[in-house]
Amino acid sequence: MIGATIPGDKETSANRLAGLGPLTGLTAGIGAGALLGVIRSAGWRPGLAVSTLIAGLAAMAAGDGPMTALGVTDPRTWAPVDWVSDAIPHLAYAR
Repeated sequence: MIGATIPGDKETSANRLAGLGPLTGLTAGIGAGALLGVIRSAGWRPGLAVSTLIAGLAAMAAGDGPMTALGVTDPRTWAPVDWVSDAIPHLAYAR
């Protein structure tokens, strides 16, 4: 989709490509947490519920945004159960 070639034979390149999803998710979560930490250090200190919601939504945006931009998924076509299955883990880890 982006014109990049994953090196290796068919199995190796498939494994490398499959590993990019979890790596991207970890990066999105760590980035969202770091951003919230920077904002909190600047003086904004919302309660636990608001912090959890902001961190979860930021991680969802950071994870789903690139996938949407690359055409991997289209959140406009997601059913409510898809949204819930995406939101619950993000909110649980944000806590």
